[in-house]
Amino acid sequence: MATKEIHARVSVAWWLRWYLCGVVLVAHTMGLHPDPDKVKRTAMRAIKITFE
Repeated sequence: MATKEIHARVSVAWWLRWYLCGVVLVAHTMGLHPDPDKVKRTAMRAIKITFE
């Protein structure tokens, strides 16, 4: 029986941590809740997954 290997590479943009910290800071300071859809859309732009 043959075995198969799948390698996944996940890379995260350097600015994602700073963006999320900024969202949390502004939300906490203003007493608001961030829009989850907008945060998700921006985070998905920062995360890249490739399969080899």
